[in-house]
Amino acid sequence: LTRLWCIMELFTFVHMGGKAEDIVFVPVLRQGVEQDELALINGGFGKFNAKRCTCFDPEDKESMLGIIRAAFGSLLGFNKAVRRIFQSTGWWNPPDTILQGESSDDDEVSSDFSDPDKEDELNTDFSSD
Repeated sequence: LTRLWCIMELFTFVHMGGKAEDIVFVPVLRQGVEQDELALINGGFGKFNAKRCTCFDPEDKESMLGIIRAAFGSLLGFNKAVRRIFQSTGWWNPPDTILQGESSDDDEVSSDFSDPDKEDELNTDFSSD
């Protein structure tokens, strides 16, 4: 959920006609804290924001974010499309508040934003985090 190249590969697979249900997701969990880690993973699906993803090469990240913005107008549409992939695979079952367009209370976003997607809509500085 944090590696932009991996997210782009998943998105491209589905966009090119692959079936989301054919993607196999295998969580790697540490013994003794499996439930805590599953909760973190599930929360990560709902908070997904491409801007928070990382790449080994910062130039790769900026290039890919630029392509996403050119294709979607902002990261908002891409983030929602990726979340729909997570949901359609059965990996993530969003709470009703997320489905209604609200965000969970514990979003890790600036206090000025309640929705992780709003951060990109209002941000005019496209530099790396």
